[in-house]
Amino acid sequence: MCTLLTASTSLSKEWQDLISLPITCAVLFQSASSMLLIVGVLIDTYSMLIPFILNCIVHIVLCVGGMCWVVLASSKLPSEAVPLALITCVAVIIIYMWFAVIICMTFILIRDKKRLG
Repeated sequence: MCTLLTASTSLSKEWQDLISLPITCAVLFQSASSMLLIVGVLIDTYSMLIPFILNCIVHIVLCVGGMCWVVLASSKLPSEAVPLALITCVAVIIIYMWFAVIICMTFILIRDKKRLG
């Protein structure tokens, strides 16, 4: 996200306006969901973990969309850029899946802890 904001200075004013708002909203949502995750774990409220799980799912879907875009635009991209982009997307997907699994396990542990009392 920061890379897109940094690279946006070389784009036209129209493209800057087009991409700056979604990136800013995504960064704010990610920050808010991370803070809710920390607070939810500290006060044992499992429902506060849901925004972070949704954030991970959204990032996985965006990464799959990026991979599809790279595959569809592979004829226009340099030949060495395509495998690098696909490997990077797969690595990002694995990391976000790992985050989602860990947080889902934490969600279940906190929920069961409250049920068992």
